[in-house]
Amino acid sequence: MAQQEKIAQCGWVINWLEQVRQLQETAIAANPDGANLRQRFLTLQQQAQQQILTLPPQAATAGTPGVVAFQTEISRTLRLIAIDIQFLAMARQSLKYQARQGQLRDRLTQLLNQGQGLLQALGSKSDQPHQPGNAE
Repeated sequence: MAQQEKIAQCGWVINWLEQVRQLQETAIAANPDGANLRQRFLTLQQQAQQQILTLPPQAATAGTPGVVAFQTEISRTLRLIAIDIQFLAMARQSLKYQARQGQLRDRLTQLLNQGQGLLQALGSKSDQPHQPGNAE
């Protein structure tokens, strides 16, 4: 694989991770705007489908978990986050709302970890190793 292509792929993942961080900031705000939260998630999900989940398996660096393993976990986590956002919008009681918001925060943290793991699998330097499926 050409070095320029690998750099572009890492750039896509880095940009996507920044969007995940921004979504997490929106989600953990005291009273997040539901429409804004849904729109940010849909943008994030669309970018993942177009750039992250379509990376070729051979993009992985030797000796790291495969790109496909991270893509599978990212896809699963995105589906769960979509459900969490729906449940958060339906929560009427304060305690239930806080519980849903906490669960959404945890899943977004998991998604960040999976994205960092994907970045590592692509050969980019990261702070610490991550394995697909790990919550933290």
